[in-house]
Amino acid sequence: MEKHGCASARILLLNSGMFFGLHQIQMNLDRIQSIDSSHVIFFGKIRFWDGASSVEINLVLKSSIEPFVRNTQDAMDRYKRQMAFDIANSVNKVAAAPLTPKLTDELERLSKLKESGALSSEEFAAAKNKLLGS
Repeated sequence: MEKHGCASARILLLNSGMFFGLHQIQMNLDRIQSIDSSHVIFFGKIRFWDGASSVEINLVLKSSIEPFVRNTQDAMDRYKRQMAFDIANSVNKVAAAPLTPKLTDELERLSKLKESGALSSEEFAAAKNKLLGS
């Protein structure tokens, strides 16, 4: 008997066999590149590709194939959108980080050194980039 389910970041495939116990396969949603399915009269199969290998599930009830594939594709899309959102938020947080008083003081000191002629424009730019982590 096959049971299928989607977690938030992976798909779990459980095969609870009569004679051989439980067999479990996990695939991360971001690793799945393609899902294919086919069916005959009552049963069919679902195949997942992760780029390097494939996993095939056989003897799946025909009526279960289409909802399972659709739900899996929806979960993959949600996961990818969430990952893109998280990356965009982390970039925005870094860009919007306030300058600390110590950093501001250091930038002012460098600016004064440049104005006084103690630092060239190139030296000032290099020191400023080092301070800002650029």
